[in-house]
Amino acid sequence: MDEYKSLILQINVPLSFLQPDSVREKLPVLLYIHGGGFVLGKIDLQHNTAYMVEQSILDDQPVIGASIQYRVGPLGFLYTSEGERNFGFYDQRNALLWIQKFVTGFGGAKENVTVFGESAGAMSICYHILAKAPETGPLFKRAVLMSGSIAPSMAPYTLPEADKVYENLLETLNIEERGETGLEELRALDVQKIVEACSEIIKTGGQFSFVEDSNWFGHEESVTWDRLPELIGKCEWIDEIVLGTTGFEVPLHYLSFLNIHTKQHRVPCSCHLSPSSPPPISQRPYPLNSAPRMLPLS
Repeated sequence: MDEYKSLILQINVPLSFLQPDSVREKLPVLLYIHGGGFVLGKIDLQHNTAYMVEQSILDDQPVIGASIQYRVGPLGFLYTSEGERNFGFYDQRNALLWIQKFVTGFGGAKENVTVFGESAGAMSICYHILAKAPETGPLFKRAVLMSGSIAPSMAPYTLPEADKVYENLLETLNIEERGETGLEELRALDVQKIVEACSEIIKTGGQFSFVEDSNWFGHEESVTWDRLPELIGKCEWIDEIVLGTTGFEVPLHYLSFLNIHTKQHRVPCSCHLSPSSPPPISQRPYPLNSAPRMLPLS
């Protein structure tokens, strides 16, 4: 499944700005990147910027709203034997490039783009900030990160770690061949089978996430999670970053956490630390199985 079938960009514009005789100032653009742990998520009623644009009109501060749908799970974040990786990020970047190229035709100001994302969407924004801006210029000016910063288990996979994820997927799908033959068998499968295998892997604590890539993370010797504030702070083309949280972020995924043993979480923590980090960070994992229970809403 390629980006032409997977990448969707929805744009919401105040109608008055689409009139042929409309001569107005260009509008600020707000672009939303959905969350979902890099394994699910789409543009739906919950991820539709139309309501936000409607409210901006009522407030007499109109904006253009956009949201994108990108490849997730193994379709978007699988490192293959051919070295391919991070398709989901390229989908997001293509959407941002499209905004830069065409949003002026909708009345938008391409130099005044704010991206905002929740959970995996916010983490994605962090990695766009880490990446070098395209030759055409910065893709956005400001960022709003909601319940999504780069956590210990969300640092880029090393290539050996990414190989294990790929191997796990082949085993789950009962593909015995390896190398080019195994990859061809994987590509020949119905997409739904791959999605179902992804669900099985997630249930046992597996993840599909981004992989080390100089095209995204430059040639830094170590993009470890404890260095990310430092690396993001080096970005010269972004003006402002707003940090926040959203309600019920963890409770919504609480049941999926029950199958993740503390030791599984501890390994990525210790592997993704730089040599200068104090040892106690990796020696005090949080006991996920002692998390508070959800109480019913009264």
